[in-house]
Amino acid sequence: MRLPDNNAGNTSSSKAMSSSPGGNANSAEARGQLLSHPKAGATFVLASVRRRTKERTEDEQNNAYKLRFAVILTLSTVKSLLREQQ
Repeated sequence: MRLPDNNAGNTSSSKAMSSSPGGNANSAEARGQLLSHPKAGATFVLASVRRRTKERTEDEQNNAYKLRFAVILTLSTVKSLLREQQ
């Protein structure tokens, strides 16, 4: 079950963030900068998965844990590959 999209009419994430309660262009810009940094971006993604886990059914929660594990595994693999290149 997906959560309702409060910004269904918006096509860009910056519009969605700027029209969300408490969101503005500055927060969208800050998130964009945050996501441009690999480690900080990963932290942001994991925090989003954790935050939404509380709102899910048992099956959705299990899928969220699997997604979180997959993100961690992927990031650690990328980190290892980057180390090998250097």
